[in-house]
Amino acid sequence: MDEWDDLALFVRIAEHGGLSAAGRALGVPKSSLSRRLQLLEERLGVRLVQRTSRKFIITDVGEEVLEHARAMRVAADAVESVARRRVAEPSGMIRLTCSIGMSKHLVAPLLPRFMVRHPKVDVFLHATNRLVDLVEERFDLALRGYGGPLPDTGLVQRLLSPTPWVLMAAPRYLDARGAPATPDELRAHPGLLLGGPSSRAVWRLRSREATEEIPFVPRLRTDDSVTLLGAAVAGL
Repeated sequence: MDEWDDLALFVRIAEHGGLSAAGRALGVPKSSLSRRLQLLEERLGVRLVQRTSRKFIITDVGEEVLEHARAMRVAADAVESVARRRVAEPSGMIRLTCSIGMSKHLVAPLLPRFMVRHPKVDVFLHATNRLVDLVEERFDLALRGYGGPLPDTGLVQRLLSPTPWVLMAAPRYLDARGAPATPDELRAHPGLLLGGPSSRAVWRLRSREATEEIPFVPRLRTDDSVTLLGAAVAGL
């Protein structure tokens, strides 16, 4: 047991007026309570109680310790009460970050419904394509999409939904350039790349038998999926 447990036990002993009464109320042998009280006194370096076979008298310093220990118990009860209220009815501020595209297409349609359902919850939504440091920038939650294994950040990570990556082209593009019939024909087609200047421009095609990588020349590179979607719909 740690020191706080022994202080809480000291409060219970004092409230029951002695070791015997406290032992009966708590269902703990008197000898165990006496030993715990003795260890607490040794750690604090003071005598909290003058005890004989007939008397249990709290010393002056014991009264001071008891006053603070009671205040600690009140504070601990308040902490538990706050936690229980939050579990029973969520409240407070949620600081959430996600990409601009995810904010527009995923979070924005769901957020009003969530906030109506939980009227005591406030939300700060930070939409950015920058990889936010959750700890340094004090965010509670991040929604992120990855095409590969998630990096090991030491944070709690949960897979919400797998999203397949597929090749798509607008009808306008196919009318102008033709539809590739084989993976190898993709080499003659430009593409759009979600990423930065150093990102690899490659289509990774998987079948049951094999995986094939087809490099391509991106006409547009951007870290914004909304811009990329608009370009694809326009036929780029």
